[in-house]
Amino acid sequence: MKVAITGSTRGIGLSITTLLKKDNIEVLELTRDMLDLSTLAIDTINLSNVDVLINNAAIEQIGIYKEYSYESIIDILNVNLLAPMLLTNKYIKENSKGLIINITSSCVTRPYGTLNTAYYTSKNGLTAFTNSIREELRLENFRVVEIIPSRTDTNMTIDKHNALSPIEVANAVLLSISNPVIQQIIIKHPNR
Repeated sequence: MKVAITGSTRGIGLSITTLLKKDNIEVLELTRDMLDLSTLAIDTINLSNVDVLINNAAIEQIGIYKEYSYESIIDILNVNLLAPMLLTNKYIKENSKGLIINITSSCVTRPYGTLNTAYYTSKNGLTAFTNSIREELRLENFRVVEIIPSRTDTNMTIDKHNALSPIEVANAVLLSISNPVIQQIIIKHPNR
């Protein structure tokens, strides 16, 4: 089995990559050295013969929206929404079957977010894309899964109180790989 993953160098992605390698699964780490998600430069990436694509990379900016720069808004949308869309497009063009896993956020289960507007918007967009592409590919040999973790103890987390560990999210990803009936997993800390 061969798995391609974005955001593999820290947080949830590092935990996923570690577990995959522990199970002797070949991992193609789509790192910043290979592609720049903020500029959407994905042309040089070869996703053929990849069994699983995991869209995990994410960035955010905490603060009042009117204080965001145009560049930071564009970067957040590029990394969190447009890159997964483009990588998925490339993946389904280069393969006849496979599994696409999109890591979103529990913010998609809440009606609004404050002080993190671009992140909330991008993750809700990724959920909409996940649901749409799942339906579009339903009769083809592709499966699409959404992993929705609540607050997770990563470098993006300000308040780590009652946060999931990245390994708990990684275990959910591995479960979704091994179980063909899973379409969505919501992971919450017991105290949240």
